[in-house]
Amino acid sequence: MIDVGSLIQASNAYVHTLVGGNEVAAGIIISGLLGSLAFFAKSFPGDVYRFFVKHATTQMTLNSSTESYYQLLGFLDREGLSENSRFINIGNGLWGHGDSSKQIGYGRQIFWYKKVPLVIEVEKETSDSRSPKEFLHITKFGRDHKLFNDMLEDSEMQGSKDETSYYQYNDKYKEFITKQKSRKLSTIILPQKTREELRVILDNFVEKEDWYLKHGIPYQLGIFLYGPPGTGKTTLIRAIADYLGKDVCFVINAVDMATAALRVNDSVLVAEEIDTLGIINRDEDEPKDKQANIGTSNSVVATTEPEKAKSEETVSRVYGRAALGALLTALDGVISNHGRVIIITSNKEESLDSALMRPGRIDLKLEIGYLTEETFKTTLSKFFPEYEIPETIKVKDNVAPVDVQNKIIRGLGAQDLMEMYCDKF
Repeated sequence: MIDVGSLIQASNAYVHTLVGGNEVAAGIIISGLLGSLAFFAKSFPGDVYRFFVKHATTQMTLNSSTESYYQLLGFLDREGLSENSRFINIGNGLWGHGDSSKQIGYGRQIFWYKKVPLVIEVEKETSDSRSPKEFLHITKFGRDHKLFNDMLEDSEMQGSKDETSYYQYNDKYKEFITKQKSRKLSTIILPQKTREELRVILDNFVEKEDWYLKHGIPYQLGIFLYGPPGTGKTTLIRAIADYLGKDVCFVINAVDMATAALRVNDSVLVAEEIDTLGIINRDEDEPKDKQANIGTSNSVVATTEPEKAKSEETVSRVYGRAALGALLTALDGVISNHGRVIIITSNKEESLDSALMRPGRIDLKLEIGYLTEETFKTTLSKFFPEYEIPETIKVKDNVAPVDVQNKIIRGLGAQDLMEMYCDKF
């Protein structure tokens, strides 16, 4: 056994010999040696642990801007891990269930899954954002990925195939919002002519990718839906996405619209009411006449407010022109986003710049309007198949499909609807 006391005395004597008996120098050297030994003794276990984690484990990380994050949290809950969690969060069903449920909470915990120990950590980023990201880290011993692959596959299989995921493009990435039951195109009430026109465009896009490539035509699709509020533009978007086998990604400002147009091709990119996103219509962008000064004694007040308004209008016009330019470049510039589908909507066709509407950027324009005799009859047949609809009817002006649908939900029958929305039958 090593005699520690004798070892210290011998080391002390050796240091004194090296410095020629100088007590101060010897003290400095000995203190340094002792400090180094203490630091090594303190940090050694942590260094060993970090070395082990780095070289002997594998970690999988998911963040809350992806659908997989919510799928996996839901899967772990259904596998019973939430029941054994020391920390619990209450989820809001973002992965598609819609009901509140328990989730593994924030913090680091150890769980057993299929007889394998896992370290699972859920954390939230420190951010001033209104919706900071959350991260799910799962760490296992060994370098094999099979367990992770099985977990992801099982979590995806447990989800319904008849669902559409919805995202929002936010600051250069897609952020998962929710998942809803898909809406089939066959359930959308449209004039027959409009339905056929839409089907031809969609089928050509799905079936003729090779044709686009062969002829050097960008494989992209742009659709413009216009019409008054409540006529079903948003519902039709859901059905188009399902028909194409894609999810939906919304944009809410002009900058994100231009960026997303270059990057997003796995989802239908949607800009609803695009004329409200700050994209200017150059066809209507004419400078206004200068406003004359009014009065003399109040001349300072009279000129300050108009000048301020004029300045703000100028800034808005410059931004709107820049936003439009960026979007036009993204739609058919040098970089072609293969497979991209864009749907834009507006209440008025004439509210958008003609350059944005030209063929090659927008391939199909569809007016989604108020109910006609044809679509009103189709609505009654759908909800009241036993009702005998008169051969000739005259629907009142400006009857929105959503108004009729709300009346049906409230319990009104076919005859009630006829009397309410038809002038003649």
